[in-house]
Amino acid sequence: MSTTKPGLPQSPMKRMPKWLKITLSVFAVLFVLALIFGESAPEKPAPPAAAPTTTTSTPASKVPQPAEYVVAGVEDGDTVELTGPAGTISARILGIETPPPTGDSCFRDEAYQWANLALSGKEVTAVVDEVQRTVVSLVLADGTDYVTQTLQTGRAKFVADAALGTAAAGLRTAEAAAKAAGLGLWAQPCGGVITSAPKQAAVPQPAPAPAPAPTKQAAPPKTTAPVEAPEPAAAYYKNCDAARAAGAAPLSAGDPGYSLKLDRDKDGIACE
Repeated sequence: MSTTKPGLPQSPMKRMPKWLKITLSVFAVLFVLALIFGESAPEKPAPPAAAPTTTTSTPASKVPQPAEYVVAGVEDGDTVELTGPAGTISARILGIETPPPTGDSCFRDEAYQWANLALSGKEVTAVVDEVQRTVVSLVLADGTDYVTQTLQTGRAKFVADAALGTAAAGLRTAEAAAKAAGLGLWAQPCGGVITSAPKQAAVPQPAPAPAPAPTKQAAPPKTTAPVEAPEPAAAYYKNCDAARAAGAAPLSAGDPGYSLKLDRDKDGIACE
């Protein structure tokens, strides 16, 4: 017989079977115990940290800086020996080309003498790449740029080099001025060619002296042989009239044409 009081609604728990209530209660207890004593979900292991990469930076090449040097010697027009903080080195001056030190190169002696006079034993301020053994810039004690002055006076030719940077444009201008003015190696006999012997100017040969005119030999004096008077031709006059007509009368004995027949009185004169 039901004990449910009539007229009152029944709760859902009261309507559920007992076994279901017990099951739900057990699950509820287990859930609470799991919340209290249960292990937390294992954390995912963090990925292993990447090994730190050690970057070995290559040290930047040391940029040459201006320093004080003494020119210990001049090997040729574009190679010098410099004594500085690191000792004495032989270095090539960038931006210029001079005749080779050997052979019969044109303008060789002039280029060497200029460099020797301007640099030997002098204190200079230079930018030197001691690794490459090159001189990027060379300034004399009075502030004169040696490379620019050498090109302006025609004592070297310009040679481009990346190490010169923006200075290359000014050096080209200096060379162009010397070339236009025909200075130094741009003049004859080199004409800008310094890798060969100078052209020898043809020496004019004197014209051969004209052969002396033959002297006229004085002609020997003409010897005129005496002209012998021709013997009078034999004349004949028929009579005195013929003798007179010939202009021969009167005729003396011995005259051409004289005859006794014309001399009537026989006195030796005919046609008197």
